Amino acid sequence: MESILNFLLLAGFLFVVLLFVAYLYVRSHQAKDQRTENGEKNSKETSGPRD
Repeated sequence: MESILNFLLLAGFLFVVLLFVAYLYVRSHQAKDQRTENGEKNSKETSGPRD
């Protein structure tokens, strides 16, 4: 029984870390999009048509 609880604890911890990393990744990309709108052109990082 303890091994199952340990596994659930580890899985939950990894899931939270994954969410945190994804959140930081999205935030950094949103900041880059704001910078490109203000004048800096990064053609490598922005792909697709901008509306």
